Amino acid sequence: MDTIENMSGIFSQTLLTFGQIRITWLSVLLFILLFMLVVSFVFLARSTYRTYLRNSFCRDYKIQLGKSLLIRRRKGGESNSYQLVFPVWTYPKKDGSCDLRRKENSIKYGKCTLSVGPYQIECNSPIRIVWLANTLRKHGIEIEKTTMEIAKYHEAVRLRNRRAAIQSATSLYEQFCNDPYEFEEFCAAVFRDEGYEAATTARSADGGWDVELRQHDGSLIGIVECKCFDPSIEKVGRPLVQKLVGANKICHASQLFFATTSDYTSAAVEYGRQVGVKLINGEQLCRMAKRSIGQSGTSTAISLDEWKLTRDDLILLYPPDRPPADIDAG
Repeated sequence: MDTIENMSGIFSQTLLTFGQIRITWLSVLLFILLFMLVVSFVFLARSTYRTYLRNSFCRDYKIQLGKSLLIRRRKGGESNSYQLVFPVWTYPKKDGSCDLRRKENSIKYGKCTLSVGPYQIECNSPIRIVWLANTLRKHGIEIEKTTMEIAKYHEAVRLRNRRAAIQSATSLYEQFCNDPYEFEEFCAAVFRDEGYEAATTARSADGGWDVELRQHDGSLIGIVECKCFDPSIEKVGRPLVQKLVGANKICHASQLFFATTSDYTSAAVEYGRQVGVKLINGEQLCRMAKRSIGQSGTSTAISLDEWKLTRDDLILLYPPDRPPADIDAG
């Protein structure tokens, strides 16, 4: 009883007096408790509201947002668009990498945003925003092209026009003999017209194939090796086809293709038949390229896969010593 009376006395002690108002320990504790309840309510309300927005976004677009993506209600605006801000070092060197001579040199991340419908998505990872934009586009949502995407779109149009000028294996070789990487892009475009989701591999990666063929869910179903050889002097031999088969032990693709501007030796043809590699020579490749081009000389519409930004595009804008996460950009 004495302890209770002592505590009661402490709580009733006056700390401050303002005229007729007395501030006691009890009133201070009650104020702190009320403040904590208000703060907890605000956090709970905000969390509940953002959960509601996430569920609404998922219902509207059939896409589940990752936890790294913050969602808000969009303020004004009609067109759908996105903006990217790439990370930089506080004190970078000329090539963008960290200047190790500086102490406390940290990486700075900006806020990337995507505005679509009534929502605004925020994240500090450009590659995740690009993935979301590309995924929304695949679902039929129109999103304005960025400057980089416009440049890639015009390049895809130029490549399509070059395809229209191809008449034979020789002209095909002459188009791409000075740029083997563009020949790989050409082959990827041909396979896209055949109904595949096709994309070239990273230029720095030499895994034994140049183009990957995927299903709509992103799973790998085929690989393509591309060789731009002069059809008048060089053919693809068995060793190169064997190399493709050996490389497939890594990715286990069910379909293997070899595409060339030239032709194949008899040994390569026999080996390809035995192991199930589809060999495409220059003349066949020309026919495949022409299949989507009508008599007017115009081709089918430029697909998203031909101009969307990829991880290879984005990595060039990151600090060389701090590349983006090893995820696909969609």
